[in-house]
Amino acid sequence: NTTFRARLEHDLADRHMVYASVSSGASPGDISIGTDASGNPIAIELKAETLVAYEIGSKNRFLDNSLQANASLYFYNYGGYQTIINITPSTLPTNTAVAVPAQVAGGELETVWQFTPADRINLDVAVTNSYLVKKNSTQLGAAGSGITVADFFALNGMPSVTPFSTSLSYDHEFLLPGSSKLTLRGDVRYASAHDLTNLTQTEAQAGTYYPYFRVDGQAVGDLDLAWNSADSRWSANAYVRNIARNRYKTTVNVQGPGVNYVPSIYEPRTIGVNLNARF
Repeated sequence: NTTFRARLEHDLADRHMVYASVSSGASPGDISIGTDASGNPIAIELKAETLVAYEIGSKNRFLDNSLQANASLYFYNYGGYQTIINITPSTLPTNTAVAVPAQVAGGELETVWQFTPADRINLDVAVTNSYLVKKNSTQLGAAGSGITVADFFALNGMPSVTPFSTSLSYDHEFLLPGSSKLTLRGDVRYASAHDLTNLTQTEAQAGTYYPYFRVDGQAVGDLDLAWNSADSRWSANAYVRNIARNRYKTTVNVQGPGVNYVPSIYEPRTIGVNLNARF
């Protein structure tokens, strides 16, 4: 594959810039090991994937350089979104590689406001819409098999893509005697409800599978306290991750005909301290 990248920038003013870019990317093919319908090991060929990405955006600073705001819109066109699906039962191998065109459109807003010399707020917002293309006409197996990607991808979106996410953080810096510094940081991240994997048409019609595939909107908060000596030779950091002990699934493997439900859970509340010295 031959890839390319082109970008144009224009300064509207000293602190305001707009840009547009188009680029391409490719990943080489690979081989994975799976099983056929009889349970025997087989090689699964993963083909090369290609991508063309378009983006327009603006970078700006306001309020005497204390407020930075960057915004962008993007569109990704995948030549073949590729994944391995479990097919049970079927005339196809149990593990089958699927490559189907896909598109992703979205926008991002990133802001940083240093409203005092000691206080800073960061706010990021992202909106994403992903969808598979031509899944009704992309066949699996031999030509004329009548089995299409739509039979195993009842949902239109790409799995594990969050439609809306945002993060908010606040930093405050304390100047201590001897010119050492203490920085307090708190942040919270929110991700809207989304699907962790896809469903077959049979699973979607059964209805009982869907709650296992989907995760509701979730928020996670962290807290950090960092100390640095005046000469930066000594530092210490104390932290709390997942303050509210939010427990939710991040990935899931569900296989029929019964519900064999194997989830991965987000990390628990974690408390730690780091000490550092430079010589």
